[in-house]
Amino acid sequence: MRHTDTILQDANSFNLEQPKNITPIKYAEQHKAVTRTESTSAAMLKHAYDMIEEAELKIKEQEERIRALEDLATTDEMTGLYNRRGLEITFDRELARMGRQNSRGGMMVIIDLDDLKPINDTYGHIAGDKALQLVGEALLSSIRSQDAAARIGGDEFTILLVDIDGDLAAQKAQQIQERLNKLSFDHHGRRIAISASLGFATYEEGDDFEEVYCNADTALYDNKKERKAVRGNFIRKEGPLFS
Repeated sequence: MRHTDTILQDANSFNLEQPKNITPIKYAEQHKAVTRTESTSAAMLKHAYDMIEEAELKIKEQEERIRALEDLATTDEMTGLYNRRGLEITFDRELARMGRQNSRGGMMVIIDLDDLKPINDTYGHIAGDKALQLVGEALLSSIRSQDAAARIGGDEFTILLVDIDGDLAAQKAQQIQERLNKLSFDHHGRRIAISASLGFATYEEGDDFEEVYCNADTALYDNKKERKAVRGNFIRKEGPLFS
């Protein structure tokens, strides 16, 4: 009897219109069943949302890991610049952009450090690594955000000056060379100067990476011969390589 009274009280507390063809006890029991069903549905829905949120988080983490692996595959560990693969991908992306937009073309600049081997031989590879890192920092701070800089390997760097007039790009390349040839750093009380040669070649839509690279490399070779004739045996006009 007490159980019946409780059910009746619950039925009255719902403050809902009771159908005329159902007893108060039956109505209360059915309403409780509906309430339990709704609670179960809400719990299942919350669980589904939680699972979706967890899946989205895992996907985000996987995408971040993929991006990290892609960065490792396209980045030079020593300098943080692109490596050759990263440069080629960037070059192809730039050519694709030129096909979609009205671009003026661009310029590839190859830079070679003249004295990295003497630095390594005289002071060790720690000093040589410091020279590479210093050049990488100088290149990054000398180009625009839309440009790209890469270390191809050893003592060779490359930059892409995109969407720029050829004469202006040539001036920019010469300014970069002047800046690099003013760089120096301290190593165990010795001042070590950096010397760099460069060559460049313009590119436009439809050009091939290897062809543009070869043209710039040929210009680099000519510049190295000219500089070597002026500098002599690793002697710069303003003083020796090491002081």
